[in-house]
Amino acid sequence: MKKLVLSVLLLSSFVSFSQDVKNKSKFSVSLHYIGNLDDGSLVNHEYSGIIGLDARYSFYQNEKVSVSAGLGLDYLQESSNFFKNDALVFNPNIGIEVNAFNAKLRPFFNLGYSFFSYKIDFDEFFVGSNPDPVFNPNQSKKYNFNGISLNPGLRYHFSDVLFAEGSYRYVAFDTDSMSGSSKTHYIQIGIGFKF
Repeated sequence: MKKLVLSVLLLSSFVSFSQDVKNKSKFSVSLHYIGNLDDGSLVNHEYSGIIGLDARYSFYQNEKVSVSAGLGLDYLQESSNFFKNDALVFNPNIGIEVNAFNAKLRPFFNLGYSFFSYKIDFDEFFVGSNPDPVFNPNQSKKYNFNGISLNPGLRYHFSDVLFAEGSYRYVAFDTDSMSGSSKTHYIQIGIGFKF
């Protein structure tokens, strides 16, 4: 794993130093760690963040502002002892990055819609036991979560193609499968490339 990370960083440094400065890159991809700030809510308490990927296309750029549309994918690992159902959270979004300081450090804000679902197979839960006959162990239940996401953060541009970013994401997940909602808080730290 260390060799892979070192190889990616080395390759990215070669690419970043060999790019033409006048070339405005429209696509970007970033890989990030997603940390869960557990506040006891259903999604925050049951899932731990592992890794995420964000792909963006900048459809408007000038010297001060870049407006883009993107898709974020975050892999969350369930921490439950009974049902092991990891989740892949989809987050289509639109964002703006502002060169407010005329420097390499630039604030950004993304507004999106996050959603994921998971299925619980009750027959896996009752393997080797004799459940109550009223309860059918061959049932499964699908839970759907969705909600608006707010994602402020900062990007540090090492060059025209290499950047690091840190951000906070808030999502108020609602579900039609259960009562209530779950407000989630995530911290994301990663590195990205423009091309």
